[in-house]
Amino acid sequence: MLKTILGGVRESIFKGKKEEDAPAHRQASAPPAPAVQKTRLPDGVPILRLGDALYKSNRDEEAESVYRSAFQSDAPAELVHRKLQRVVARIAAKYEDPAMLLVAPGDGSASAPALEDFHAMLDAVNRELATVPEATPSKFWETHAVEHIDMLVKYGLPNFKRTVAHNYYNWLTVSISDHQIGSLIELWPMHGNMEAMTDEMEDLSSSGPQVHFFKDTNARLAYKLGVSLLWDYTLHTDQHGILRKLAEPVTGNPLKITRRGRILSQDLAHSVRERNLMLDATGLAADSEQPIVIGELGAGHGRLAHVFGMTTHCRYMIFDIAPALLVSQWYIQSLFPGEKIFAFRSFDHFEDIAEELSQCRFAFFASSQLEKFPENYFNLFINVCSLMEMRVDSINYFFREIERVTRGHFYTKQWLRQNNREDDVVIEKADYPVPAAWKNRLDSIDPINKRLFQQVWEVP
Repeated sequence: MLKTILGGVRESIFKGKKEEDAPAHRQASAPPAPAVQKTRLPDGVPILRLGDALYKSNRDEEAESVYRSAFQSDAPAELVHRKLQRVVARIAAKYEDPAMLLVAPGDGSASAPALEDFHAMLDAVNRELATVPEATPSKFWETHAVEHIDMLVKYGLPNFKRTVAHNYYNWLTVSISDHQIGSLIELWPMHGNMEAMTDEMEDLSSSGPQVHFFKDTNARLAYKLGVSLLWDYTLHTDQHGILRKLAEPVTGNPLKITRRGRILSQDLAHSVRERNLMLDATGLAADSEQPIVIGELGAGHGRLAHVFGMTTHCRYMIFDIAPALLVSQWYIQSLFPGEKIFAFRSFDHFEDIAEELSQCRFAFFASSQLEKFPENYFNLFINVCSLMEMRVDSINYFFREIERVTRGHFYTKQWLRQNNREDDVVIEKADYPVPAAWKNRLDSIDPINKRLFQQVWEVP
């Protein structure tokens, strides 16, 4: 089935859609060109020749850089994509040896907290949240929190990537008609990689968490296809070269979709895409002399904290509700046992923790504790798909707080339209209370999930 679908897409590309598709391809892999070209684009022929010479000399990383620069020339985008895919595939193959991958220091050595400690922390976080009415969970999240706690108690934190993670940002794309798989098939000609056909997925047809989603063979094939195509698209568009090097942590027991033994995952691919987009749009440098101070409101299980922590000179602070705060704190503590980490606790004044916090690489807070932070504390603040699930008073409150504590940039990704029936709230893109002083640096539709918009705002 996959071969037929992808083969048909490839044939349609070569039979007359070159001019139609080239601009879309160029936009996905490089900054969009202006509508009217006032200056002539550089000649692509010598650029491609240089890339070819480097490739033949096995200077793959240099060849990749040259090919990517060819998108800013008059070289046909389709030809550049083909050459780029060839070298990207060869570079990625080098990292199939597990010894070559960047693995989180503590990955695979975690132990779950005792059940009584888990419930005690739940209670402590909820007491802290109750001190700020606007920060208390919406009815939407009250309902989901009960479900998530039940899953975590039944299957344990060590299995969270098979349970609650599918309610964060790991989509259950279990139908070939899923719109995200449709987007990835449309984008497939960009890289043309057929390895999705030979990737393997563990047998989930018998027992274990969430197996009811995968009892059907077609559901398993669709899910595997979505993950594999997402992986290939991200490898191809990853101008920072991050995905090829990073290992998906086995902590949390991810679903095993593998390519010659290496685990592929949605979480890692999406996080690399978002991390790269944020750095590119803000101009922040991954290797800056001073660490980038990052805050994230609603971090799921901490997937972005993991990727930033592995690739970027930063300090990362998470603000969340229960049980997600417990999951992300356990996950990051497990992955980075050698780092100084500020674990969640109550405090009265920021001055009480300021010195200790300044020495920590990661930190965890209830979302209500954000208002205790001083002005202009963060260089980058992040929210992915949780503002859209809040009450209106909470949305307004957190925009005020984000503006107050941030001097730099704010990255947001939300549904174009969210109908929160539990709280009787319908919110669309234009409804978010963006302060007039903020300057927009990026505004786009996510190329994979076209129901989501993403923006980067400069916060003065």
